[in-house]
Amino acid sequence: MKPYFEDSFTSIYQGHALKVLKTFASESIQMCLCSPPYWGLRNYSGGSEIVWGGNGNCEHEWNITSRYWDNRHASVIASGEVDALGSKKDKRGHIEDNFCLKCGAWRGQLGLEPTPELYVEHLILIFREVKRVLRKDGSFYLNIGDTYASGTRKSNKPQTIAHGNEQDLPLEYSPSRDMKNYQSKCMVCIPERVMFAMIEDDWILHNKIIWHKPNAMPSSVKDRFTTSWEYLYFFGKNSKTILWRNQQTGEWRDTRPTKEENYPWGGRYQHIET
Repeated sequence: MKPYFEDSFTSIYQGHALKVLKTFASESIQMCLCSPPYWGLRNYSGGSEIVWGGNGNCEHEWNITSRYWDNRHASVIASGEVDALGSKKDKRGHIEDNFCLKCGAWRGQLGLEPTPELYVEHLILIFREVKRVLRKDGSFYLNIGDTYASGTRKSNKPQTIAHGNEQDLPLEYSPSRDMKNYQSKCMVCIPERVMFAMIEDDWILHNKIIWHKPNAMPSSVKDRFTTSWEYLYFFGKNSKTILWRNQQTGEWRDTRPTKEENYPWGGRYQHIET
């Protein structure tokens, strides 16, 4: 695959992560850092829609379910519905759930899945490619935020915590979701779901790092605390210490220190080896 931009130090590839990663050689990357689209955050205009799962040889027949947001009344309405005054309601918030009637594949943007389970499943597909291209001494850092359920009494719209901002996003950007299995204002625990799914997929979780945001935007919600932090998960493929850091100079190296020089050297992760 040809880079979108390249110079003597940098190569930038533009495309869907799952497709671009498949072009890289196995164990060719030392570190991966990513923050994928959070579940239920927004419908990106011009975003990449791909087919997830199902049968790759299937001649798909899509069952398209269209949903529309009424930005004045915060409710999901049917196409062409009119209000009590006889005028057509505002339908700027249009979203489609596309499933193949033959093989069950889903077509759409990452983050717009109708359920959190499907969102996690799609992330795992991408992260398996990350694991393939990651070197044995490689590191994978994942930043991901959570989502609040809004229940079904007013709408099926989730409230997503994004970058320390708990504000209700404009409805034209918020995708419709089936949240009827969750109590209103309940956290969906997206980071925890992804974390456990990755552990079950043979990733090694080394750390749960707290990304503290002292300048996080104040929350407009009055019945919970402002979210001023996000998770940064540190995953790896190898459980052995394969890098050592000199505690005095900060130097890193990939060979075990000798007994004579062992004192100032520490383990790759939390614990210092002596």
